[in-house]
Amino acid sequence: MNTFKILYEDKAHEAVFRIVGKRLTDRGLRESEDAALCIRLLTDPTLRTDSFRLVGEGGAITVSADCTLNLLAGCGYLLLNSRFDEDGIVLTDKRGTVCPDCHARGLYMATHFHTYYTTAPIGEVLTYVEDMALIGISELYFPMPAVNLTNASEEQRRAAFLRCAEVMKYARSLGMRLIGSLSTGIVPNAPKELLATPIPDEMHKRGNAGIKVCPVKGQAFLDEYNRNSLQEYKDAGIVFDVLSTFPYDEGGCGCKECDPWGAVGYLRAAKSGLAVAREFYPDAKLNLSTWLFDYPDKGEWRALFDSLQTERWAAYIEADSHDAFPRYPLEHEIPEGVILRAFPEITMWGLWPWGGYGAHFFPHRYTGIWRSTAGKLGGGRMYSEGIFEDLNKYTVACLYRDYNADPDEGAKQYGAYFCGCNDGEAFAELVRCIETNTVRCATSTAVISMTKETNKSDFSLAERAFALAKQIDASLPDWGKRTFRWRLIYLRAVIDFYRYQNVILHECAPVREAMEEIAGIYYCLKDYRIADDPFHLKLRPPLPIYDPDFRPEDYTNIGSLQMAYGAGLILGCEGGARTATVTAANQA
Repeated sequence: MNTFKILYEDKAHEAVFRIVGKRLTDRGLRESEDAALCIRLLTDPTLRTDSFRLVGEGGAITVSADCTLNLLAGCGYLLLNSRFDEDGIVLTDKRGTVCPDCHARGLYMATHFHTYYTTAPIGEVLTYVEDMALIGISELYFPMPAVNLTNASEEQRRAAFLRCAEVMKYARSLGMRLIGSLSTGIVPNAPKELLATPIPDEMHKRGNAGIKVCPVKGQAFLDEYNRNSLQEYKDAGIVFDVLSTFPYDEGGCGCKECDPWGAVGYLRAAKSGLAVAREFYPDAKLNLSTWLFDYPDKGEWRALFDSLQTERWAAYIEADSHDAFPRYPLEHEIPEGVILRAFPEITMWGLWPWGGYGAHFFPHRYTGIWRSTAGKLGGGRMYSEGIFEDLNKYTVACLYRDYNADPDEGAKQYGAYFCGCNDGEAFAELVRCIETNTVRCATSTAVISMTKETNKSDFSLAERAFALAKQIDASLPDWGKRTFRWRLIYLRAVIDFYRYQNVILHECAPVREAMEEIAGIYYCLKDYRIADDPFHLKLRPPLPIYDPDFRPEDYTNIGSLQMAYGAGLILGCEGGARTATVTAANQA
């Protein structure tokens, strides 16, 4: 079928018509009145909330749903289970009603560190939001890039706010629920007399970064900060359905009246923040993050459960970790009326720089983590710092819909729809080869080369992945070859082929060329200076950066920055390793 038409009667379905039609024309189909494929869009109020239905035979398909967002998910389900070839679309035979296992299918699009979400043209970001709706995402968190605005002018801060607001408004227009945030400690320009005491960090898992306020001394100051922030969003027409708090990363307060932070000070500050939020959004629900609770065990989980069993003040507990899912909420009964949600860490695990080598994914690993929760999850909110872990997003989206989703089947669907690959077995094998070596080398901190000690890869898998990537690339349609998704996967196979041979990456011509293409896909900062964003290094390919103003002594507690400097990737200051040869290459 190489022709299509989309029929609808409800004006609210115009966005679905536009979005789905664009995906079909991008894949070589053309719109026609006497089309072989006819998709009819219907809102059906008799369907269960948060579901969609596919019915029809041949090329006549009706997609019904309870709302516009789920119509998009239904159309996405139709497209992702079909395939595309030189004759157009080969429709899936899947029909019936789909009711996702998880109602909260969220995505956190992180904007700090100058991620793709911040640096890409706004039109590309909005298109990406559409893609997320098509794979079934129902909630979006798109925060201000506060880390990058510490020394920004008011004009720069306002421009960043308006960009975030534009993305959120567009997501809302598609029917997504919006998640906002409440500060429980981090406040710019806080008075010295209100500052928090650094928290203990025996396991070096938490942070003590930023300017933090002690809620005992400065809760009124915190409340006013949250009030001003929410007022700005409300004035811009943003309606939050969920407000979220975070306990760690930047750290909390370790004074005797707040310690342990997750059991005492954090809960106190979160309750006060919720009271402020209700002034602006009376129906908003609180999502209480527990990231890094009990590292080490200080009774934080127990205190939270005791609090919520006494008084239901939070609607959701958000739990997850860098590795295995926390055991406490799996081994204890969740407080009545509270929903447990995951915080899938799909970005940072197992590689550094996280997106530096192209596509980064581990569908089998994450499926195992999700299954370990034994059906206790009511949803989640994926943490994403860019587009390089796009396949991870699809893996988790499939698990949101179906706890028993098969990661290999998901990879085949992803390859067929997003890349035009009709050899599903080859694509799934390519994914498995790259993932297996990622997991084997996950503890390596290698930057520009690996060593015999850190290289745990099976090089035969890297060879096989490279061969499969070239084989698949030769068979793809032009539209599939050009997509950023395929380019990032292909380039990952190229880089791994050399990386696992312990080469110095930026001195290897094929790898350097691949990394430069990746930097362009991400819209990485050009003329980069470390002072502009010391964390941008975590996301960009490990290409040498010439920064004549860099002073390593100013960054002694930023480990990845010191590691990059020691490896010779930050150049220009006196004593920088490999400065002469690499600086010349970088400036060429």
